[in-house]
Amino acid sequence: MSQYFMVGRRTVWNPATSIARLFKAQAEMMAAQAGLPSGIGDDPGLDEYQIDVPLFTTFVEAVFERWMDTGHPVGRQLTEGFLLNAWALLDNCGGSEPSAFRPRPHLPQRGQEIHDMWVRHWRALRPEAGVHPAPDED
Repeated sequence: MSQYFMVGRRTVWNPATSIARLFKAQAEMMAAQAGLPSGIGDDPGLDEYQIDVPLFTTFVEAVFERWMDTGHPVGRQLTEGFLLNAWALLDNCGGSEPSAFRPRPHLPQRGQEIHDMWVRHWRALRPEAGVHPAPDED
């Protein structure tokens, strides 16, 4: 049995039901912390979640900003897996590289290193999207 994440009538992710519910629950917990809607609708009994792409994009970028600002190691680890899946889902929705990945010259060196690591990691997970790093960027 599966549940679907949809944009309109287009399926953008079809995980197992338990994974869909886990991801939705994680999104709602993080949305409550961020004080923003997640952009993922409730299942109306059709085994699907509708995604409001602009809201979901804003939410995911806010979670990333919060991740960048926290120094709590457990908080970081709990957020990392969610972010990677959320960015992959955004890509499946037809979104572009998150604006959170724009250059950040104002960050302290350690913050810039972390930011750059996330950009490389996200791009490496999405080679089919055509946003993977060029060979000279490795």
